[in-house]
Amino acid sequence: MHACSDVTGYGLLGHAQEMASGSDVTLVLESKTLPVLYGAASLAERGYVTGGCQRNRDYLGDKITVAPSIRAGLVEVAFDPQTSGGLLIAVPRAEADALVKALRAGGIETAVTVGHAVAHQNVWVQLV
Repeated sequence: MHACSDVTGYGLLGHAQEMASGSDVTLVLESKTLPVLYGAASLAERGYVTGGCQRNRDYLGDKITVAPSIRAGLVEVAFDPQTSGGLLIAVPRAEADALVKALRAGGIETAVTVGHAVAHQNVWVQLV
């Protein structure tokens, strides 16, 4: 799988769903590796969320699963459309480490592997 999306109005989970459905795979996103601004999850847990976040959640309800152990604020951040400039890039697993290394060498210090693709299951995205 090769794909790239700028994470904007559909939030991380919405853009992941588009990529997965277009490639007929399920993307498994690792919540522990998501690069999130300090304090963002805490703010979301205190109710600082957008209307777009709820619209994304409503639309994606039957297209994704979220592990119950994930912190509520992090789930909100993953649905939230308030992202700008981030890219979600999919490459074969064998190429992922080299891509992250090249991006970091190019000054993208937050480049990280956030998940992997598996054969399509009953949903397009799993946040675990």
